[in-house]
Amino acid sequence: MSFTQMDGEKMYRSFLSGANKVISEKQVLNDINVFPVPDGDTGTNLASTMLSVIDESKADTTVKKTLESIAQAALIGAKGNSGIIFAQYIYGMSMGVGDEDRELDLEKFADSVAKAVPHAYEAIENPVEGTMITVIKDWSDSISQKWKKSKDFHELISESLKDAMRSLKDTPNKLKVLKDNAVVDSGGKGFVHFVEGFLEFVKTGQMVKSVESTYVPKIADHAHDVHEELRYRYCTEGFIEGTLDLKAIKQDLKPLGDSLIVAGGVHKSRIHIHTDEPDQVFIKLRKHGSILQQKADDMKRQYQTIHEKGASIALVTDSIADLPKEIIDRYKIHMIPLQLMIEGAAYLDKVTITSETFYDLLDEVETYPSSSQPNFAQVKSYLEFISEHYESIIVVTVAKALSGT
Repeated sequence: MSFTQMDGEKMYRSFLSGANKVISEKQVLNDINVFPVPDGDTGTNLASTMLSVIDESKADTTVKKTLESIAQAALIGAKGNSGIIFAQYIYGMSMGVGDEDRELDLEKFADSVAKAVPHAYEAIENPVEGTMITVIKDWSDSISQKWKKSKDFHELISESLKDAMRSLKDTPNKLKVLKDNAVVDSGGKGFVHFVEGFLEFVKTGQMVKSVESTYVPKIADHAHDVHEELRYRYCTEGFIEGTLDLKAIKQDLKPLGDSLIVAGGVHKSRIHIHTDEPDQVFIKLRKHGSILQQKADDMKRQYQTIHEKGASIALVTDSIADLPKEIIDRYKIHMIPLQLMIEGAAYLDKVTITSETFYDLLDEVETYPSSSQPNFAQVKSYLEFISEHYESIIVVTVAKALSGT
């Protein structure tokens, strides 16, 4: 299929084809995930982001509105470093397109991807080269350099994909942990797969089908020998809305951890940080806007589940058990937090809110907090992850008569 003008419908279908390709490679991406932490979830996080694009975005009459819809869907569903960086890059693309552009020619497309790169870099507190952001930049640079010599979108995306693949292949030379484990960057590889799927629609007019790869990892492919010490325990994410000062949010959160990303715009933002104090992250965020979503994954427990579980049976309980942290850690118990509803925000009991912060907030809120059972989708996802690594699971929760958990 040959065309030199990309309208909203073509852009939309190209993105969905790219999203489906990433979802199909989820397990491969999980398996080579060693940076920033070897928690084996880059594929899962990117797949979640892409599913949100598929489910929540729509084509519009202009390319800008189509990209804005895709960017908003990606931002809402973004998970992990890679998912949020991807979402911010698409947000930057939407910002680089004119309000009335019903179609993009090769030059305007190249201009939009070039303008998106600074948006992605600015969202990251400490960009690390040799990762997804590098592959995105190199692909965008290739588009900028080659659009004049390309006869149509097929040729432009095909040629730029070659440069993205070269950039991906070079990631171990820029990041030692990748070279030590003989892998390329997982997030970068995810972006290359996205471009592959994007190209498939541009080339054939047919979208890649979302069928998960039949790839079965070999022992040598796994990062079993990664013993990099985690600096911080919780991969923490929040989604907030309001009149937002993104620089002020960065300044507030920077002392609490690393891998800080503040993505989005002045009305809605998704925040990612690795920290030991997820409760303090949300105490600070509530001062900036209304908290719409909260997440705090225990990366230490994730790593142990994959590499150091020590038993074939997993023990799962909920936060009502009120087990001391040292007992949970000693026996590698998996804890599902209940939700505490405070000012419309669902805090995760003993994770994004502690007893101390709970009692501090009581003096500030007008409506007394309430509790609710864990989100079904989150519980399902958590148990599916555990089931992939244990032979059996024993779940001990609060009595049925006391809670719906």
